[in-house]
Amino acid sequence: MRTRSRSREGNAAKVLAFSVFLLMAPGSGAQRLEPPPIAAEDPESSRFRASAEFERQSHVERVAREDASRLTKSTAPAVPPAVGPDGLIGRIEIERIGLSAVVFERTGKATLRHAVGHIPGTALPGHPGNSGLSGHRDTFFRPLRNIRTDDIITLTTLRGDFRYRVVSTRIVVPTEVPVLDPSETEVLTLVTRYPFYFVGSAPKRFVVRAERTANI
Repeated sequence: MRTRSRSREGNAAKVLAFSVFLLMAPGSGAQRLEPPPIAAEDPESSRFRASAEFERQSHVERVAREDASRLTKSTAPAVPPAVGPDGLIGRIEIERIGLSAVVFERTGKATLRHAVGHIPGTALPGHPGNSGLSGHRDTFFRPLRNIRTDDIITLTTLRGDFRYRVVSTRIVVPTEVPVLDPSETEVLTLVTRYPFYFVGSAPKRFVVRAERTANI
């Protein structure tokens, strides 16, 4: 009896499985089970998500620019001062006449005793304007007695080398200060007492005018 009961249960299971197969088969008219459709995203949520992504990307780009700017500033060479902490400006050289001397800021007695002095109120070498230098006729500027037009004057400074070509020489009285007037171009004016061999305080001034030229 138990064997027959088990046989009937097995046959019933087979019939049920076959019936399900027929229901799912194409053309059977039965409705197939499909996964539930994905709900469309709410437009407001879509805009919020796009805005958040834009803000995130903008922040990333801003941080990258700031990092690049900091890197550039940290690696860029510092520009040296035009005048050193001790007043040093550089060196003046006129090779043809054998003139070579250091240049310091100001023209006081202590400065001119050891160097050529930059005249306060005039442009610094290498800057637009009229740069005035003064020196003693019996020491550093003695060679100026042999200067000629087209001689080249080289100023080596903390910011580089600058070359000037002599365009004129003049002899003036001490009150003729317009020789140091500002200029729209880069010019160099050298001033010393004259005559060069005068005993005592020389009554006049010897002035050399030079214009900036390209470095070679």
